[in-house]
Amino acid sequence: MPTSDSKPPQEAAKLYLRTVISDAYTFVLSQELTEGIAAMNLESMMQQELARLQGPTTSQIYLPVLDRLRALKTSVEQAVEQVKSMPPEAFKLRISKTGTNEDQG
Repeated sequence: MPTSDSKPPQEAAKLYLRTVISDAYTFVLSQELTEGIAAMNLESMMQQELARLQGPTTSQIYLPVLDRLRALKTSVEQAVEQVKSMPPEAFKLRISKTGTNEDQG
C-alpha cells in the first residue's frame, strides 16, 4: 500500500482502498459492456427496433410508436381540413387604433 508523506497513514489507507475498489468496479463494468457489445448484431438490433415501433398492444396508456404516429397524422389532417374550410376573412388581422390586434369574435 503506497503512503503519502503529506497525509496521515489512515487517510492514505482509505484513499488507497477507494482507488482499488474503484478500479475493480470499473473493470467489471467494462467487461459487461464489452460482452454486451460483442453480443449485438444487426438482426438483434432490428428486432429490438421493430418491437419498439410495434410495441405491446395490451396497454392503452403507452401505445406503440406506429399507433401514436397514425393518431398524430389523423389529428393534423383534421386540423388542416378545418383550417381549409374557414373563410379567408377569418385569418385577417384587424389592427386597432392603439396598434394592437383586436379579436374578431
